[in-house]
Amino acid sequence: MGKLAVLPNIGVRLEEQLNVAGIDTPESLRELGSREAWLKLKHMDPSVNITRLYALEGALRGVRWHLLDDTTKDELKEFAFQADQELNHDQRVDTAYRSHQIDNRISLTAEL
Repeated sequence: MGKLAVLPNIGVRLEEQLNVAGIDTPESLRELGSREAWLKLKHMDPSVNITRLYALEGALRGVRWHLLDDTTKDELKEFAFQADQELNHDQRVDTAYRSHQIDNRISLTAEL
């Protein structure tokens, strides 16, 4: 058990993920905030879901995530939805760009 596991909602697995993301103390998590910390996790592992965001917010507030009020959960859901939309857009643009590069290489090779 590390330094982050003293916070509610932070188990071994989440603490490991946070450590890999460069967040290794309760202070560093507080400085970053739940949303930015969640984004770091999401960039590392696209399967990270809203429950992780709730867990991080609850950890910062010192409560189990189940006890977060509905308004907070709704705000976090909206944030996660918007972030997912942006991440998906970025992935689609990146995929289209790579596909275009491959098409151009194929065309150049065919011309030679």
